[in-house]
Amino acid sequence: MTDLTPAELQALTGQRKPEKQAAALVALGIPFRAAGRALFVAREVAQHWPQWQARQTGVRMDLVR
Repeated sequence: MTDLTPAELQALTGQRKPEKQAAALVALGIPFRAAGRALFVAREVAQHWPQWQARQTGVRMDLVR
């Protein structure tokens, strides 16, 4: 299981600072782990949230024939 990169986490929450990211994740109801100032959100968990799906760009391979 992989975690979101810091840039992906910033895009998901719209915040740059870890404290504000944690508050945004709590408000969105997205589960996360914290270790000091570092936050970790599992990619598999994030993919099920509409906020993550709305921010993804590019070709969806499941729709390509």
